[in-house]
Amino acid sequence: RYNLRARNGKGFSLAELKAAGITKQVAKTVGIAVDHRRKHTTEKGLALNKELLESYKQKLVVFPKGSKAKFGDATKEQCKAATQVSAAQFNKVFGVKNAPAEIEFANVA
Repeated sequence: RYNLRARNGKGFSLAELKAAGITKQVAKTVGIAVDHRRKHTTEKGLALNKELLESYKQKLVVFPKGSKAKFGDATKEQCKAATQVSAAQFNKVFGVKNAPAEIEFANVA
């Protein structure tokens, strides 16, 4: 009754993460929302979200936590070349609709 309800914007399903080669634990640590209740109903939607996750994974730069780099961490050259992506750029690249407008701050004297 409730398991096939549309859950837009709640996160990626476990099947979509598995198709992209990402585990649930890794997804949570790199900022990918996971919804274990979601089920993909069409192969087209699964392929689209898999492609989205793979493009995100290619652009992702994981900085080493300590002095030693672990498997999957970026090299020193990659860390130096990395740039921070703003929310507006992220929304444009990944096609996020209905994103909140950017807020401008002004000094009030």
